[in-house]
Amino acid sequence: MEDKPNPQAGMSEEMHDGGILVITLTRPESLNPFGIAEREAWNELLHSIESQAKACRAVVFTGSGRAFSAGGDVKQFGEMFSHGADKAFLHMQRFQEMSRLVWRLPVPVIAAINGLALGGGTAIALMSDLRVASDQSKFSVGQIKRGFVPDVGMTYLLPRIVGLGRAMEMMLLSEPIDAQTALAYGLVNRVVAPDQVLPTAMAIARQLAELPEGGVRWIKRTTYLNMDASFEQALNTEAMAEAVLAGGPDFMRALTAFMNKK
Repeated sequence: MEDKPNPQAGMSEEMHDGGILVITLTRPESLNPFGIAEREAWNELLHSIESQAKACRAVVFTGSGRAFSAGGDVKQFGEMFSHGADKAFLHMQRFQEMSRLVWRLPVPVIAAINGLALGGGTAIALMSDLRVASDQSKFSVGQIKRGFVPDVGMTYLLPRIVGLGRAMEMMLLSEPIDAQTALAYGLVNRVVAPDQVLPTAMAIARQLAELPEGGVRWIKRTTYLNMDASFEQALNTEAMAEAVLAGGPDFMRALTAFMNKK
């Protein structure tokens, strides 16, 4: 598939060999914010992946220029949040749909964090399944400075990824952390040189695309279903996932290939 830039939405998409879809935010002069147009383009694209109208095996999400994303477009906050609680609630639901869709996607999502991830930009990174960061990246949770609550799932995801104490510190004090601190916190999986961020993310995506498709999809689905489950519920979900996979074509093919290697 050829590049499909959407200048109105500040976003482009490109399908690479092996079914790897790269989504790039393309408003570097504004640090790649998410406004209404970007939000709707993102939701439409992810809906098409979820429905398998756009076949892919992995998604890589990145930004252009020196920022991954500065999060919500503050220039549009007046339009979104100054016309009453009902309208503000509807706008927030549309932003929250972004994180719902990433979690529901049957394929892994890798954030290639090429630079600054500010406010909602950190949230976008957190929704991804794996995160590769530039050693020049910085992360911050700045919603408190605008009198807001960290959103788009951040109050749920951040404590689960970095721990409650560190999450509260990041959300309340809004102090930026660098890439090495993010690695130590477990917020990112790998830190590489700036010119290696996208190649590293693409290499991981290709590795995932070569694994048994059903196994990759069910590992993501089962793990997220079990995040708030009891131990007994988690065991049952794992057993059901194994039963579903055992009845599919990937299982015997992968098992045969594994046994032949041994």
